[in-house]
Formats: sequence, structure tokens, C-alpha cells
Amino acid sequence: MPDSEESILITPILDSGVLPPPRPRKRILGLIVGFGIGIFFVFIVDKFGSAKSQSGLTLLDYFISVGLAVTIHEFGHLTAGWLVGFHFSHISVGPLSIKLQYGRLKVRILRGLGALGYAGMHIETVKGVRRSLLLYTAAGPAANLISGMLAVLLVNSAFPSLRTTWVAPFATGFSVLSLLIGLMSLVPYGKTLRSDGARIWMLLNSPDRTRRWITAAALASQQRRGVLPRNWKRTWLKAVCSVRDASVDEISGNVLAYIAASDVDDAPTAATHLERCLELAPLSPPASRDFVAREASYFCAWFRSDATLAERWISQVKRSKLTVPLLQIRTNIALDCARHRFDDAISGWQKGTDFIERLPLTPIQGPLLESWREWGDQIRDRKRRQEVVAGSSDIRLIGSGGCSSNES
Repeated sequence: MPDSEESILITPILDSGVLPPPRPRKRILGLIVGFGIGIFFVFIVDKFGSAKSQSGLTLLDYFISVGLAVTIHEFGHLTAGWLVGFHFSHISVGPLSIKLQYGRLKVRILRGLGALGYAGMHIETVKGVRRSLLLYTAAGPAANLISGMLAVLLVNSAFPSLRTTWVAPFATGFSVLSLLIGLMSLVPYGKTLRSDGARIWMLLNSPDRTRRWITAAALASQQRRGVLPRNWKRTWLKAVCSVRDASVDEISGNVLAYIAASDVDDAPTAATHLERCLELAPLSPPASRDFVAREASYFCAWFRSDATLAERWISQVKRSKLTVPLLQIRTNIALDCARHRFDDAISGWQKGTDFIERLPLTPIQGPLLESWREWGDQIRDRKRRQEVVAGSSDIRLIGSGGCSSNES
């Protein structure tokens, strides 16, 4: 491990082995806003709902209405994305998350998402993508505004007989919440989690940030098509790190640049981008913090052969069960190499090989297996060099013992 002053100045957080604490969340403000919306929700329903309704709205009705409105919002994004040629990546509604990983759908329950919902899609080309992203981003709020108005129109006009049932107050409440969510999402706010309004404003007014967002999506698309990080376009990698604004996009950009630098064994560049990710860790959601801590462990173990520092980093991963299995295997292999336990490292590498070979046949599987086999060659090379060093040490010890015997 480099212990010079220059190294400490370049990567002080990485060298410290301490992940910066998360920024305190504004839970009180969120509770106040949620409580206020709930009161407004009850007031509107009481005022405009049918007096002949069979029962009042319950707390369960409120949460069902919120969940339905958020689901419609996210499916609005996905529908528009499909129409312009994007491909599904993941969707989250409350704690429920559905993600496409290695060609398989993974369903998880997540905490600390930081948003009511989230939808993500892959792009295939950057040509004309700015207009497509505008449509994709605006579709979520539009879905809420349209569904909110339709709910009341259907009950009051299309099916008037429902006005005397529980459907009327429920539709009124849903309409209010859907309209509120649609309008609030159009307000431009947020840096670590940008609202739809902030994304729309960015696409219309900030060419540099727009280019960064588009190139990050393009790099992810290259990876999905099986292009190894070492072959990613250099101009795109430069663009994803071109703006320093402590936003979620800057975090993503530095992660991508770190991955590309690591793939070509460019340790100084990888360390620079990893250090920036660590600087932004207080703003990152829990999953991103765990990813950065795990990568810090891998970097210290593989590139610096510092097992102690690597163990300090890996101990700060809070939710290891949610980590992609191959990343866990990769980190364990690097740790075994740093401890000079190369037989264990090679055994772990074989386990990773088996995991990759069992993956669905997607464009990424072949290049991933090729890269993994190259890494196996590097591990075996380190083992041979360690054996040579150990053998040389034994020879020196034998020679030194012989001299001592003759002198005595």
C-alpha cells in the first residue's frame, strides 16, 4: 500500500478506511408534508364525496390510493419509454422493487429508497434521445393528471349509479392524491434524487448536465450489449464526469469511470473516481453506500494488497445480502489475494466462473466470462510470483544459516 504523503493527499478517505456518515434525512419535513396531504385528502373527500356513501374512508383507503397513484405514475414512465424504444430495467413502488438483473427478474423489498417510486429503462442509441427522454420524463406526471381527472369523470358521468356507493369517495380521494402527486413531481427540486420537473428543466436548459445524463445511459447500454468497460468510448467517459454538482448523476458518472479504469488496471485514475464517490457518500442512498464501500474494499485488496484496510471497508457494508452474488465473490477473491491465500482465491474464482456460466444467454455473458478468465490468469500469475518470492526467501535463510554455522 502506498503510504507516502502524496497518496494520502490524493485519496484521504480511501486511505482512512472510514465511510463518511450519511447526511441526516429531513424526516420531520416529510412527515409534516405527508400529514398535511392526509388532512387535505380527508377534507376534500368529506366535502365532495357523496353524503350517501356507505362508509367513510379509512387509513387503508388512503394508502391504497397513494400506492395506486404512484404505480400509475411509474407505469406512465415505462409506457412512454416502451413507445420510444427504451427497454425495461427496474421499477420500485414503495419498498417493492422489481429489477432485471443478468436477464432475470429479481423481486426485492428495499428500505430507504428515498422516493415513493422509481422507474428505470435502458436506451439503445443516443440519436434523438433528448426528445425521447423528455417524453419519458413527462409521461409520469401526465399519467397522474389524466388518471386523476378520469376517476371523477367516470364516477360522476359514465357510471352515476356508483355515486351512492363507497366507490365515489374512494375515486374522489384517489383523484386528489393523483393530481397532487402529478403536480408536485413537476416542481423542479432535488439533487441526489431529482424530481421529474428537475429532469425536464435540465433537458431544456442545461446542455452539459443533459449530455452527462445521456452519456451515462449510453455507457450502461454498451455494457448491456456486452461491450467490456475497457472498450467504452473515452469521450463518453469524460462527459459523465464533466460536471461537479454533488448530484446523483455525478455519483453515477464517477462509478462508471471507476469501473472503466479498473478494467484496464489504471489504479491512479480508478482511485481518483472512487475517492469522489466516497466524498459523495453522505448524499447517496444505502444501496449506493454499500456498493462504494465494497468497491473500496476490492480496490485496497487488489490494487494495494492491503488486507487490513480492505477488511475495514468491507465491514462497513450494511446489507451484504442485497449485493449481486458475483460482486461478493469478486471482493472475497481480492481479499484472499491480499492475504496471500491464493488457493482460496482460485477456488473462489472457479465459483465465479460457474456462476457466470449458469447465467441466461445474454449479450453480456460471453464478454463477462472472457474478462473473468483473464482475471483468473492474473490471479495465477500472482500466485507464481509469490511462490518465487517465498522460495528466494527460503534460499536466503538457508544461506544465512550456513554462514552462521561456519563462523561459529
